[in-house]
Amino acid sequence: MAHGSAAWEADGRSRASSVVTAILGTILTILCAPPLEGEVAPREPADVVTPEAPVTVPPVPPETPTAAPPPTDAKPAETPAATTATAASSLRVSEARDQQVRVYLGGIGLGAAARWGRRGAPTGDGEPRTLLLVGLQARLLGYASNKPLVGGGRRFVTPDLRLSVDLGQAILTRSRVIGIHGAFQIGIGRSLATRVSPYGRLQVDTRFAAYLNDIAEGNSFTAALRGSGGVLWRILDESVVILGGAAIEGVAGAQRLGPRSTFAQMMHGAELMIVAQPGDEFRVMLFGDVRTTRLGERVGGRRLEGRASLEVGIDRVSLFLWYTGTRIAADLPLGDGASFRELRRGHALQLGLSVGL
Repeated sequence: MAHGSAAWEADGRSRASSVVTAILGTILTILCAPPLEGEVAPREPADVVTPEAPVTVPPVPPETPTAAPPPTDAKPAETPAATTATAASSLRVSEARDQQVRVYLGGIGLGAAARWGRRGAPTGDGEPRTLLLVGLQARLLGYASNKPLVGGGRRFVTPDLRLSVDLGQAILTRSRVIGIHGAFQIGIGRSLATRVSPYGRLQVDTRFAAYLNDIAEGNSFTAALRGSGGVLWRILDESVVILGGAAIEGVAGAQRLGPRSTFAQMMHGAELMIVAQPGDEFRVMLFGDVRTTRLGERVGGRRLEGRASLEVGIDRVSLFLWYTGTRIAADLPLGDGASFRELRRGHALQLGLSVGL
């Protein structure tokens, strides 16, 4: 019995060992088998590091925040190129408005002149008077424009200074003639800083002529204070300036007309100025004005006066052409119903060449 019991126990232990071995084999088989589709393979424990293949986690770049889309009615942002172009354009406009423009012609030179005209009764042809002259001239003409210190717009200055000493001969009498004539005019004006702009200008204008043998219109000295206004046109940043308008002025002067030697009048007229400087060495200027008596005819006669000048300068050499014309119809009372009546017409033309100083 003891021997049979021992055999039975040994056989039980052998079976139990077989069962345990089978269970362990089944567990190992399940653990080592590949995962099926849809299943997630179990991760290794975090504290297990395999020496043969170290795990390196690449750095993750930070996320860039995405701006919200602009509303549909918002204007698209300007590109840097467009912003630069706009700034440059604004700078050019600002520089054009702030820049100083100066165009001058002047110097000392020689010229030839002719003066002709008539003087006599209004009903007749009058006595002709013709002079041929040569002379020494000094001149300064110009146009300067800049931004004023106070206020906006543009300020401009227009000097016109002339002096001529003449020597010549009268054609009919063959007598020697010597004389001097000239004009000193300077104007200061204001305008807007636009291409086409209204302008206003205030001028002081002095003219004189004195010859030993009296000229057709007579020796004279006049001083005027003139106010004018009109339209000023700038082309190519004031490389070309055109100014034209109307003027009114008060004139006082000295001139022998019958019993009178002085007069004072109010006159009105028009003015024109063209200044062009297409290059640094080339300049063209055209000045002109005309005026006639408005009030004071019974004091100084009815006057019609005009003048024009054309100047062309290349570097320091300039060619000039001047013209002046005067017509005086005097009907001055002498008392007791009598009157002094006379008609004077005189013209002067000068052509010359000068060198700037």
